[in-house]
Amino acid sequence: MRKSFALLLIMILPMLLIAQDKSVAQNRLLVFRNVTVIDMRSEQPQPNMTVVVSGNRISKIGKNLRIPKDAQVVDASGKFLIPGLWDMYVFLFDNRDAPDAIHTDDYFPLLIANGVTGVRDMWTDPDDIKLIRRWQKEIEAGKMIGPRVAVGSSIVDGVPVIQKNSLGVNSPDEARQAVRTLKDAGAGFIRIYANLTRESYFAIADEAKKLKIPFAGLVPTSITAVEASNAGQKSIEHLNRMFIACSSKEDQFKNFKEQDWTAALFLE
Repeated sequence: MRKSFALLLIMILPMLLIAQDKSVAQNRLLVFRNVTVIDMRSEQPQPNMTVVVSGNRISKIGKNLRIPKDAQVVDASGKFLIPGLWDMYVFLFDNRDAPDAIHTDDYFPLLIANGVTGVRDMWTDPDDIKLIRRWQKEIEAGKMIGPRVAVGSSIVDGVPVIQKNSLGVNSPDEARQAVRTLKDAGAGFIRIYANLTRESYFAIADEAKKLKIPFAGLVPTSITAVEASNAGQKSIEHLNRMFIACSSKEDQFKNFKEQDWTAALFLE
């Protein structure tokens, strides 16, 4: 039985991957013995399992499996093997204050060491996408330690923008053009922000639907969380506008600005 998802052996696997010769790691079978598997499908942990990894694929899972002679074997007694974790909100670049700053030297080893094998980048300018594509090739070739990266896009906001260096749009036409430009640049989803007008927001939603690209981010002050959900927004970051949406006084507070989020905590 083949498994395509990445697995992590807590604390042991990251150190093995870093320590061993990467060219060998790509070709040599890696076997975990006596490990407890938590695969998120079974109701109970599966103890005393043998897991055979070939390249970046799990080729066999079971008990009392025959172990190839040339395999690297890890006695994982007392350890657990789990699916790789995802961090769905990271910033690999400091595009607001220092656009040339890159955090992979710090982030990538720490992410892997803590079991995070996939991340979603929430501010990915076009030049960043090119870098990430290069990194992904190096990671797949065993030349770099790092997670899979789901790229986003530049932040698309209204005018004035809330975060400096964001892409501000003044009209529905500009909003649609921003979606087209960012998709052509390789964006994985369109990252929206809080100062968009209603017209620009729904233009983004419509254009994204036409181009079959998701959009996600903050719910603009100009619309409600329910409207965002109905428009197809894939995720609402920080749950902004959600406190207001759950209030019996939503109409009274619907024009709260971004800096007034915390006030929604005190709504009835």
